[in-house]
Amino acid sequence: MIRLGKTLAILKNHKSFPAKRKVSMYIKEEIRDALKQKKAVVALESTIITHGMPFPENVNCALQVEQIVRQQGAVPATIAIVKGRIKIGLSPEEIVTLGDTKSSDPVKISRRDLSYAISNKRNGGTTVSATIIAATKAGIPIFATGGIGGVHRGAESTFDISADLIELGRSKIAVISSGVKSILDISKTLEYLETQGVFVATFGKTNDFPAFYSTKSGFNVPYCIQRAEEAAAVIKCHNELDLQSGMLFAVPIPEEYAFDPEIIEGFIEKALKEANCDDVRGKNITPYLLSQIAKLTGGKSLESNVALIKNNARVAADIAVALVALEDGAQTGNDASQFNLEGRPFVIGGSNLDCSATLDTSEIKLDGRILNANFTYTAGGVGRNICESLCKLGFPPNFLSVVGADERGKMIMSVIPPQSRHFVRVDDSCNTAECIVVFDDRGSCRLLMGDMKIHNKITPEVILENESIIKTAPLIILDSNLSEEAIEECLKLAVKHNIPVKLQHRRVVCFHCKLWRR
Repeated sequence: MIRLGKTLAILKNHKSFPAKRKVSMYIKEEIRDALKQKKAVVALESTIITHGMPFPENVNCALQVEQIVRQQGAVPATIAIVKGRIKIGLSPEEIVTLGDTKSSDPVKISRRDLSYAISNKRNGGTTVSATIIAATKAGIPIFATGGIGGVHRGAESTFDISADLIELGRSKIAVISSGVKSILDISKTLEYLETQGVFVATFGKTNDFPAFYSTKSGFNVPYCIQRAEEAAAVIKCHNELDLQSGMLFAVPIPEEYAFDPEIIEGFIEKALKEANCDDVRGKNITPYLLSQIAKLTGGKSLESNVALIKNNARVAADIAVALVALEDGAQTGNDASQFNLEGRPFVIGGSNLDCSATLDTSEIKLDGRILNANFTYTAGGVGRNICESLCKLGFPPNFLSVVGADERGKMIMSVIPPQSRHFVRVDDSCNTAECIVVFDDRGSCRLLMGDMKIHNKITPEVILENESIIKTAPLIILDSNLSEEAIEECLKLAVKHNIPVKLQHRRVVCFHCKLWRR
């Protein structure tokens, strides 16, 4: 007598027995390789492209967000449905095609819409819930978005609650967002997240949960995390416990793009009334409200939306890089304290791209002719050079610097060791600093040119933001290319916390904080 289990096994192996089919999911080769090699990957959703912004702002934003993730040392994985296929990672051409919604005709895709969109070979932008599903299946642990969905206002009568919250409650993924969209009922959303067992923390200076367009909502959450390494440690522990629930790290919108809570609330109330008059409901309500608020604010809310998405992507990439470093340290048996930012030397200074032009003559005539030269490009900057030297000596410092959102900045970021990259900022308002040095055929320096304006972005305010780590440093090393105000602020902190200081230039000049006391 043949047992039933064996009978089924025989039938399944027979050619005539239909095998269970799996829905096709394409993972971009770069992302597949990164996951295989255990590199940092950040998932990105696509409703921002299809339903969040007008064309071509949506495409520009999506491409810039991917660039920011790369600049921080991670691989971006924008997720969407393209012609009925789940795609983990889009090409720039696919982002442009999807973003032109008049021709791509995309569906807004939540969990409930996946089977319809795939079976009908539709294009679609994945919401937070659908992106979580795809990212989890692909094995991507970090996901950056603008704001998650939540409990809608008036849900006690409409029962309108976003599927994002359900998905967060049952998926092992860390979501980095600017809280929930302020068009929602934030208080009820936080209660619902607690019911679902979702870990919620702010990523900033306070426990006040951000409200998308505003830095504060007036509702506190249990935990406040200020560093990527700390977030990574919590995520690692959460995953090791195999809790099978998500995590939400709420990042406040950058101050310069934030709205006054009362002002934005007035716009939201007006937009809600218009939605009620136009009988807008269901999955159309969020894009409708965002569009109306953009009109009411004269486009300023759209600028804020772009700014917070970019900032969230940067934070997510930092956390992803820190998580990979932490897991790599655990696997190789390294002491986890090597990833602790406290107690390290703190270097503050410039990061430049140096271009050396070596002429084939010593006779330089500035009469408009082209002078033949050999060009070489190297990473430079007094602060960056010191950072690299300390790393090679086995004393990796914390390094505070600013680079531009350009190819030069990308190159600089790639050569700064990950353990010293945490405090390096990417600023899209300035070019990365560049120095051009012209040598004659005898090796004598004949001309120096430089674009160093970005160094002024290292302001006293930026320095003070990092006082909690600076105060633990055994030594502060300053690049004398900093502004006088920035140097003065550093010296004040050195005096306050009794830390020795070295002020470094091409010609070494050393100071100690005792000199400042005089």
